[in-house]
Amino acid sequence: MGFAVTGGVGNEVQEGDTSIYIKKVFDKGVAARFGGIEVGDQLHIVNGTRLIDVTHSFAIEALRNADDPVVLVLAKTARINPLIFANYRR
Repeated sequence: MGFAVTGGVGNEVQEGDTSIYIKKVFDKGVAARFGGIEVGDQLHIVNGTRLIDVTHSFAIEALRNADDPVVLVLAKTARINPLIFANYRR
């Protein structure tokens, strides 16, 4: 899909925040060509599967198993500074 995610239950980016976030948008991926996905966006739904209060691995599996066409529901947020992701691994 052209992006990487981080966060989730047990892998919080900020203490108490279990959201799944866009960590990186790859330059040559579909997400970059689409242009609407940015680092720091929250990923809420992928093809009808809710990604609220789920583990990182659950979110990854939901993304891997998503059939075309992939429909994402994102939330733009100013709560997280995208620079937080620069040194965050996972």
